[in-house]
Amino acid sequence: PNDTEAELKFKQVNEANEVLSHPENRKKYDQYGKDWQHADQFEQARSSQQYARSRGSAGGGANYGHSDGDFSDFFESMFGGAGGRSRSSGNVKFRGQDLNASLQLDLMDVFATQKRTLTLNGKNIRITVPAGIENGQTIKIQDVATVQIGAADKIGDGSLNANPAVIQTIAKQPDVNTLDLTERLDEAIADLESTLPKSVEIKNQIFRQSDFIDASINNLNQTLLEGAFFVVIILFIFLMNWRTTLISLLAIPISLLVSIIVLKLLGYTINTMSLGGMAIAIGALVDDAIIDVENVYKRLRENVRKPKNEREPTLTVVRDASVEIRSSIIIATLIIIVSFIPLFFLSGMEGRLLQPLGIAF
Repeated sequence: PNDTEAELKFKQVNEANEVLSHPENRKKYDQYGKDWQHADQFEQARSSQQYARSRGSAGGGANYGHSDGDFSDFFESMFGGAGGRSRSSGNVKFRGQDLNASLQLDLMDVFATQKRTLTLNGKNIRITVPAGIENGQTIKIQDVATVQIGAADKIGDGSLNANPAVIQTIAKQPDVNTLDLTERLDEAIADLESTLPKSVEIKNQIFRQSDFIDASINNLNQTLLEGAFFVVIILFIFLMNWRTTLISLLAIPISLLVSIIVLKLLGYTINTMSLGGMAIAIGALVDDAIIDVENVYKRLRENVRKPKNEREPTLTVVRDASVEIRSSIIIATLIIIVSFIPLFFLSGMEGRLLQPLGIAF
């Protein structure tokens, strides 16, 4: 009488006999497993749930959603607050529908423990198949594994400064302004950081396209300043005339403005490559301006030294001086342009990346 193990075995035998001898009990066991004796409670819970759902909009205004699993919250929400008395069902677990899957095992698999991955309802479940399985034998996952809902298996690895990290990339649409988008993302990240644990740190300065654009703008500004400086030094010191210096300086911003307008008409935007093309063009632009202005200034001085009756009109002198060196300037510029022509024959990503540089130049 004091043998607990024998008593448990006897109880299991009686339960098995009760299940096998009654088809209705066998049906409940196939559906609910070890909890087949609570089948009536499950059915009552479902009926009560359907009734509560149909009555949800009348009187109390309660609305109970369906959830497979623990019904204790369901019963407590319905009956627990009535007169301070709780009539909960006692935290009965509800089993979902059983899922079956077939495995093909060869002779070696039967002799050794195997790990297999099953795909059920779109979810991958990794199980361990014990050794000694007979053909047609049913194995319950609960007997060989612990199944729980969790995060998917990590694919690959991310690190920052040799520390584990999660890397996320945000891709923008082609017509979105990168600088404005980056500023808005920084504001959103700042709001998000206030809700994260102290151990979580967001690094948003790792790879930002706005940094490259800012660097290109800074390079262009530096090139403009250097070009203006050398124009002033060369023309003013050697020609000692502020008018020629001013004309050459005005050529730089006017040319850049025309370039931006042309890019806009062609459907191109200001980006890293187009800014690079403008920066390269400033060098050739300054050279052409210095050569043209210097020759015009020289011809004007020669015209002033002539007798009054031999002097030509100023506009004629300027035109003739420009025409005199125009062919050489055009040829030199065309030679530089020819070096950019291969960029327009590139296809794929290289072509899309480098063509704005050639067009801006």
